[in-house]
Amino acid sequence: MPLTRAPGIAKVDLNKVVFPMRDTASDVPVECAVSEDALRKLLGGGSSITSLQEMFEKHRDLIEEFASHNYDLGQTSPRVDVDDV
Repeated sequence: MPLTRAPGIAKVDLNKVVFPMRDTASDVPVECAVSEDALRKLLGGGSSITSLQEMFEKHRDLIEEFASHNYDLGQTSPRVDVDDV
């Protein structure tokens, strides 16, 4: 995985969560995002979680894997969307 978790706080921004990661080879910070739709798909039905921040924290490891994969595919600011999950 070329991206690793970077220090910093994930922030809710409209219909997405933006979170920091870092390129392991160059040590360059990379801003990543996950859409609300992708978070809801990961959460599935029947959950009482409504906060995007809580949804993100629940699935953070998996979301970071998807972001790293998208980075490998050439996205310089990876965005995880519903089709990625």
